[in-house]
Amino acid sequence: MKMIETDFINPKPMRRKSLLTSVDWLTIFIYMLLVAMGWFSIYAAEYEGMKTRVFDLSSNHGKQMTWIYRLACVRICCADY
Repeated sequence: MKMIETDFINPKPMRRKSLLTSVDWLTIFIYMLLVAMGWFSIYAAEYEGMKTRVFDLSSNHGKQMTWIYRLACVRICCADY
C-alpha cells in the first residue's frame, strides 16, 4: 500500500512542487552575479596586458575559476530534486 502525503486540514493529496517553481531565482541570480563580480575583480587586479589568459591555472584568477567550477559541479550533483 502506497502512502500519500496529506495536509491535516485538507485531506486531499498534496502535490510535490517542481524544482523550477520552488527555487528563489532572485537569490540565485544575485549569488551568481556576486561570484562573477568577484572573479572579474581578481582578474582585473592581475591583468598585465595581452599576456594574461582567462583560464591560466598558474594565476590567481585561474585557480579561482577552478574552485567556482568545482562548486557549481557539487551544487548540481547534490541538488535534491
